[in-house]
Amino acid sequence: MGSLYSFGFNAFGQVDPDSNQKEATHHDVSNVLFTTWESTVISTGTGELQRWGYQPIQDSGSSFTALTDWGDRCIRRMFGDLNLCLGAVDDQGNVWYRVLGSSTTNPIQLLASEAQDAVYCSALEAIYVLTVDGNVDHYKMQKEDDKVAFKLVARLATLPRVYSLAASATHVLFYTAGMDPIYSLGSNRFSQLGFDTSSIQALATPTPIDYFSGLGMMMDPDHQGMVACGLFHSAVVLGGELYTFGWNKDGRLGWGDNDNDDNDVISPAVFLDAKGDPIQEDISIVRVACGAAHTLAMDDHGRIWSCGSNKYGQLGRKTSWQCQEIGNQDNNDDHDTAFRLVTILPPESYAKNCFTGRWSSFILM
Repeated sequence: MGSLYSFGFNAFGQVDPDSNQKEATHHDVSNVLFTTWESTVISTGTGELQRWGYQPIQDSGSSFTALTDWGDRCIRRMFGDLNLCLGAVDDQGNVWYRVLGSSTTNPIQLLASEAQDAVYCSALEAIYVLTVDGNVDHYKMQKEDDKVAFKLVARLATLPRVYSLAASATHVLFYTAGMDPIYSLGSNRFSQLGFDTSSIQALATPTPIDYFSGLGMMMDPDHQGMVACGLFHSAVVLGGELYTFGWNKDGRLGWGDNDNDDNDVISPAVFLDAKGDPIQEDISIVRVACGAAHTLAMDDHGRIWSCGSNKYGQLGRKTSWQCQEIGNQDNNDDHDTAFRLVTILPPESYAKNCFTGRWSSFILM
């Protein structure tokens, strides 16, 4: 099993349950399964689930108990919202969920089988299940006689084969096969769907993003790509290139000093060294994760890059050079508009994956 480096907002112990420090190293960690603004769930080398973070005084029957209460099932993926619904995908491809928000914990219910992933979008009151054969099934929350359950509404037949999907509270992205590799659904308030807000405010059905049209034909047979959703921004990896779109506050899109005079909705990310010079080598990105106001990217050499807000140290590096450059000496606006290497990791280290909470970061080595 590997080591996990965590850093960022730690007010509840969600980064380090044993201290109030903003940086920590953990051992015998196999995966990060779930992150919220106040809690983190990891799996150990033995398959045990551990919950870090907020511990309610009355823990029995709470949403936080539900985070690790999945019986003897081996959980490999979790999704949901601690105020509404929590779900999990086990190692047999079964999708389970439980409705939250009441004084007692509701029973676990089986939603679907033969699944490889699932996401929850609270604004749409929906769970989207990615099946092993690349289809996406849409389950809608329904209320009957004070009981809440998710029922299958439809299979999203307009989508080509789907490789992966991601969701925030308000929008969903799909990475697919074919000429149009990226589809989006939900709110476009900040252009997080990849469209100009003046023309599209929301999408009720999955729609291909025009910017990526034709790029699917350029992908290699291993379809090296993925999508990620932050609260109000999105990221797409295609063929080693990283593209971002949505709300650019605090530099979370990593566009550098681009003033966006062309009013671009989507742009490739900018990678700089510590001095502010462009990276001369080709950077091939394989993973990306979006926090509330920051973004992490992992390249094919296992290096981690970060951009956006560093208010809680979630970038894993210093950004004081920028504050001094613009004359802001108090560091109240600590952020970086470009992707730069995370420096708190050990030299020559090789990352296997990266994850984000809202204001925290996790690197699995």
